[in-house]
Amino acid sequence: LKRITHLHPMQAFSPDNYQTHHAYDAYWCKLANAINRDQSENGLISWPEQLLETEEIHADDIEIRRLVQFSRHPVKYFINNTLGVYLHDKDDQSDDEPFVLDGLDNWQLKKRLLDDRMEQGESNPESIKAEGMLPHGGFADQILALQQQEIAPMLVNIQPYEQLQAKPKMIELHCNIEGQKMLLTGQIQNYYPGKGLLHITPSRSGSKNMMPLWLEHLALCASGELAASEASLLVCRDEVVTLDVLSQESAVQLLGLYISAYLQGLRAPLPLFPKASWAMADQASLSKVMSEWGGNSFQGISGDKDDPYIKLMMRGVTINPIEESSFKQWAEDFYRPAMAGRRES
Repeated sequence: LKRITHLHPMQAFSPDNYQTHHAYDAYWCKLANAINRDQSENGLISWPEQLLETEEIHADDIEIRRLVQFSRHPVKYFINNTLGVYLHDKDDQSDDEPFVLDGLDNWQLKKRLLDDRMEQGESNPESIKAEGMLPHGGFADQILALQQQEIAPMLVNIQPYEQLQAKPKMIELHCNIEGQKMLLTGQIQNYYPGKGLLHITPSRSGSKNMMPLWLEHLALCASGELAASEASLLVCRDEVVTLDVLSQESAVQLLGLYISAYLQGLRAPLPLFPKASWAMADQASLSKVMSEWGGNSFQGISGDKDDPYIKLMMRGVTINPIEESSFKQWAEDFYRPAMAGRRES
């Protein structure tokens, strides 16, 4: 069987294409060289840091939605947009309730109930059943009542916004990033005149929910679109985060740091991990950071190292990236400003 079987690499940037199969594509060869970086004298291999050339870094405009998408998972963004590889990973919210078999379905139902509350004051159970979001029979009413009970504490915080009309804000912001003139453009959807920006999620608080709010908040402040009496609010199932208005100068400076990180993140997978880096920036204990990285297989809780995109970049890496100085530095530079911007409760 071995004589008639030939295994080919799955990705165009696989080093095997150039070490064994004699491929000739120059662009993918550069990526292969970066991934197959030289080992140090002691044979240890660290997280990849070699910068690649991409066309997008030479663009003079950035859409805010791309910046937000990047902030949620920088490693995934690099692999999707620079390497052009898309993995069949779990939905971003599917690990939200690891002890519930239908955790994703429950999350979607809670999100629907919250959206209905904002738009029309209450949900129509019959409409939800007709859409197939609930099981048939008596179980449907029981599950719906349970989900309504679980989101009840969140309703107190969104009550002032109920049935108000959100007004999208257009952003066109000129920035100077390391001597390069950039234009940040896009539309921010969830702005409520007189109140500010509102994000709602039935998930627990964390980097994937906080960073989108933070970046949109900075864009509004930098553009002078957020009044002094307004604020940005993130309502999660376990926490409510409020961001007060920043001066335009401070907001522009902070946005510049994130745009610079975005441009660098297009050329290399930054050691920014949604759980472990967030815990590090929050000055959590080392054991907490290690837990967020490694997860807990006995309880079925995944860590950053189990993420399919991070696992892809960890191929051949022999040094734990969270033990390297760049991990701590990036966590503090990228996530710490968002934590510092939260209003003291």
